[in-house]
Amino acid sequence: MKSRIFAISYIDRIMATKKKKTVNNGPALSPERLIKERMRGLEIGPCYCSDNFEEVGEGIVIVSRKHKGDTISFCAFLVDTYCLGLRRAFWEVRTTELAFNNLQMIHMGELRRCEYNLAHNWIYGAIAWAEDAGLAPCKEWNLAQYFLEEDTDDIPLIELPFGMEGKHLLVVNNQAELNRYLPILRKNLGDDFDYMFQDDEGDYDEDSAGEDDNDYDPFIELDKDYSYVHPTFPSVLNLHHPELYDATLARDPMWYISIDQAKHLLELPHDELREDLEQLILYTLGRLYNGQTTEKEDAIIENAAILLGEVGNDTTSLAALLEPLKLSNRLFEDAFGDLLEKTIIPSICKLGSSKLDKLYDFMLEQGFDSMHKCFVSEAVSEMMLQQPDRRAEIVGWYAKLLIQEMKEDEAASVGIVGMGYVVCNLIDIQAEELLAEIEQAFDRDLVDIDVCGSFQSVKQDILHPRYPRKPDNLDIIDRIVALNKFVKNNLKER
Repeated sequence: MKSRIFAISYIDRIMATKKKKTVNNGPALSPERLIKERMRGLEIGPCYCSDNFEEVGEGIVIVSRKHKGDTISFCAFLVDTYCLGLRRAFWEVRTTELAFNNLQMIHMGELRRCEYNLAHNWIYGAIAWAEDAGLAPCKEWNLAQYFLEEDTDDIPLIELPFGMEGKHLLVVNNQAELNRYLPILRKNLGDDFDYMFQDDEGDYDEDSAGEDDNDYDPFIELDKDYSYVHPTFPSVLNLHHPELYDATLARDPMWYISIDQAKHLLELPHDELREDLEQLILYTLGRLYNGQTTEKEDAIIENAAILLGEVGNDTTSLAALLEPLKLSNRLFEDAFGDLLEKTIIPSICKLGSSKLDKLYDFMLEQGFDSMHKCFVSEAVSEMMLQQPDRRAEIVGWYAKLLIQEMKEDEAASVGIVGMGYVVCNLIDIQAEELLAEIEQAFDRDLVDIDVCGSFQSVKQDILHPRYPRKPDNLDIIDRIVALNKFVKNNLKER
């Protein structure tokens, strides 16, 4: 019998349920807005699903969308048809068809090509079955749903088997998992459900607890061009204020630091707090690279970044904030969620204000995903909104970047998709001084029009903005209030 372990090893270690919702305050398309606003308008591409749902009650469903040219976006859904519904979701935006097809070849025999309607019914059906037991889909569903069509009568209903012999069957790996779900199931189902443990080989046993296969990583192909060599990170913590570690951990069900914690920590000597925060970020990065972080620890980088924006400097602190952006794609999913616009970007904006040269060098650095550079471009555009008197300096920064990218036959440093987001930032600051350079970049096919639109639409938005972007509120307390309010509202919705 095939094991449920396959499905978990495919997604579970690559991204845990850490993604938060996006807060958008301007017209620029973030990657998340691209998914929400454009994905359903793209043609549905190849779809795949596991061939053993009925046998083990868990598997993978993949739905792809085709962009113009030879790029493709896809989302992989980890679906538990016995009880838990949608457990995980992981997506890649605008990967190559070759990389996508290679991903399927890795699992030849485990995944089979299927019609979209079947993929749709497996996902929505499993979610509905889990909701009967009081279980909501994973956090990633907030964005992952946009890879699917809406669940309407236009999609033919397919009768699929959910549960085991008409009952919910909870399959867990250990007692902690059982303790997590039992109260919910009992509240919603009474005693009308079963549960069992799974052993190491994937067989079901009431007395054993299984472990995920930590050696197999099917998404390694997606990071094949990653060549960044990271520095040596601290392997132990030596904090002036040890309580800082616990304060920056995720708080179930919240991810972000509380207002009271932030106020207390900001009363500490700022030099000591700065050193501790830098050390926490670098220490956590080391654990991420070594695959040692827990779900709670994965919140440390963002929480430390929020605080570091208040007490940090433009040398060691700024370097500590930029280092996580050099993570590989799969580790980046663990380190950050979708609220970077309220966590690390404002801190880069504050600490990098006098170091535009350093931020420019970061934009040209090679070896890691160029999409991560868009967060620095976002921070630079925010600098001008905060300090309009620096317009000439910041527009000059972007001019230099555009000219550098056009020296080659293709956008070598920022990438074509990244250039799309840079153009969005130029719309934000209404950079009409650079219209000639922007048009030249479009003429040379260096800008992804799926991200920012055609040159004519960009020109119109720069000269006659319909929704002028306003400066963000960078006050740390206001940001923390907004972050936690957003998470609470999200929990209520679910």
